[in-house]
Parts: sequence; C-alpha cells; structure tokens
Amino acid sequence: MIKAIFFVCIYILSSGLQAETDSQSGADQQEKTDSSVYKIQKKFELAGGYSKMNFTSNISINSQDDSLNKEISLEDDLGFDSKLQFGWIGVNWRFADVHRFSVIYMPMRRTSSFITDKDRTFTVEGVERTIKAGSSIESDFSPDILDIDYIYSFYSRPNLELSASFGLYWVLHSISIEATGQIDVDGDAGTAFEKEYSTKQSMNAPLPLFGFHVDYGFYPDWKLKGSFRYIAAQIGTIDSSILNATLAVEYDFMEEMAVGFGATTFDLSVENDGVVLNNALKWNYSGALMYLKYHY
Repeated sequence: MIKAIFFVCIYILSSGLQAETDSQSGADQQEKTDSSVYKIQKKFELAGGYSKMNFTSNISINSQDDSLNKEISLEDDLGFDSKLQFGWIGVNWRFADVHRFSVIYMPMRRTSSFITDKDRTFTVEGVERTIKAGSSIESDFSPDILDIDYIYSFYSRPNLELSASFGLYWVLHSISIEATGQIDVDGDAGTAFEKEYSTKQSMNAPLPLFGFHVDYGFYPDWKLKGSFRYIAAQIGTIDSSILNATLAVEYDFMEEMAVGFGATTFDLSVENDGVVLNNALKWNYSGALMYLKYHY
C-alpha cells in the first residue's frame, strides 16, 4: 500500500504541475485562476475522523518485577482483535502564507479477555514460568498518539501546494496483562494456582518525523491530499523508525464544511534501552479513514 500511495502522490504532483504550467498562458488567465473556486488554501481547519484498521502489534517488555522479558504478539499471544476502530481529532492553523501548524490526537483503546488454548512460556532470570492452557488472560493496551507538525509550503499556487514538514510523533502507551490459572514453574511436574499473576509497563516516546505533502484542487470543491513521512533515528536511549503514507480525497459540500475519505498505512518500531526499563513497541496498521472538516 505504501508504494501505491507514493506513486499516486507522484502522479498528483506531475498532474498539478502540468496544470499549473498550462495556466500560465497569460496574465489574464493567471488572474482568473487566482480568484477561482480551485483555491485550496485555508487559514484554519478543524477535523474529526474515524478510522478502521488492520493491526499487527508486537511488544517486548522487561518490567520492574521481571515478569516479562520477551517479545509477544498482541494478536497471536494475547488474543487482541487485529481489526481496530478508533476516532481522532485534528487542528491545522495557517499562521502565515506558507507556514502551518498541525496537531492530531488519536486515542486507541484495545482490550482482550480469553481462555488460552496453548501454553504461554516466559523466562524470568533463568527460571522458566509457563501459563498453562486453559488459564484466563486479560490484557489492556491503551496508546495515546500526539502527531505534531510544522509544515512549510515551498511551492504554493491557488490549486496546488507542495510542502515539507518536521514534527514529533509522540507515543504514550501502557499495557497491562493479568493471568489466572495453573502456573508451571521451571518444568516442575506440580503446578501452582496463582489468582493474580500480573505485569504492567508504559512508554513515553517523542519521535521526530520528516514529511512531504501534496494538496491538489483538481475540480471545483474537490481536492486530493497525499503525504509521505519517514524517520530512522536514535535519540538518547530511544531507537526508532517510522514510515507513514496517506492518500485522501476531500469534497467541500458547503462553503465552510468538507468531508474526506482515504487510506493510510503506518509502520512503527520503537526500542527504549534504559538503565531501569528496557522495552520495545512495534506495530503496523493499514486501512480506511473518513473525516468531517470545518474550515475557513
């Protein structure tokens, strides 16, 4: 999906530049274009959206009580549904002609409760501990995402805008796991019943992110929006990589209201190797999005 969105963005770019070249045939034509309904720049935008995604998530945790020290799959090991639906809200403010500031907040809430159909084994300081099949496992994974961007439009025309961005993709997440059932310690033939076997971990990771954006008004009240963002960097004890591509079509059904539909894909890998904490978060999701926008 990332390659498809990338090539569509290139097509939007080439089509928009060609249309812009054609519109330069004379001063009168340029003046007409500048005052036409194709103009896409807005001073303020407030959007609320809904996304439906297919998730693949892996978490590695060394918690303070050493109850987990290996990579686990939320979907395969902890019974989380790979399909996730969540809402989000975003603000985009153009504080100067070619300068914008954008903030998007995405709260994700995922819970799981199931009876395991196979043994789950963890090694704690050389001691093997197995949660036996038939045990009850309850989990909660609650990431909050703040996507903050400064956007600079290095090419701006009434119906075409090319921009570069720099910002922070701020991940605040916590995960808790509770198990009740038969626990086999270090292969002992006897098992012990533990009523509350639990672990909890959290991560706070502000990650830098660079991007390229295309906005193209291809027809009155219709606009194509594409973005491609990437970073691979190590900051202090945090080693991260992010790859994100989004493509959407937007329609102004009223002067100050618009609706948009699109697709996005996202790949995130974060590892935090600290003195006290050593954990990692990896997830990949792709799917559809829709949103309602107020702008002026």
